[in-house]
Amino acid sequence: MKKFFATVLVVAMAALGLVATTGGTASAACPYSACIDTTTTPSAKPVIRVGKHGHIKVTVTAAGNVLPTGTVTVTVVRVKGGYSFTKSRKYNGKRLRIKTATIKKKGFYKVTATYTPTAGSVFNGSTGMTKFKAKKKFRNH
Repeated sequence: MKKFFATVLVVAMAALGLVATTGGTASAACPYSACIDTTTTPSAKPVIRVGKHGHIKVTVTAAGNVLPTGTVTVTVVRVKGGYSFTKSRKYNGKRLRIKTATIKKKGFYKVTATYTPTAGSVFNGSTGMTKFKAKKKFRNH
């Protein structure tokens, strides 16, 4: 109950210009009281060969039969450093496939996919993670 009254007080003070607010993007948070949670699920092959591109697939789902729209940003980093890749693409409710830059070093890589809903939509943003390992090609001499 205290939180409710505090929220009402802050909103009233902001409306009267008695409290400073910071501006943010409209897509930062759902502007509605009954927002729909989303789940962002990235996937990649568990092993990618050094010298090849990785292919990251991303799906964003929500309860019911509605399709989330917005933007998905994929970031791939090598756990021990030396590689960083980021790409953003529009999301229209269908699975995305994002091709990474060439993987040049063996090791473990972390993939983070972040969904940002379209401004003013009823969806909440979400983030998902996966990983893969890069291996050098086996050579038979």
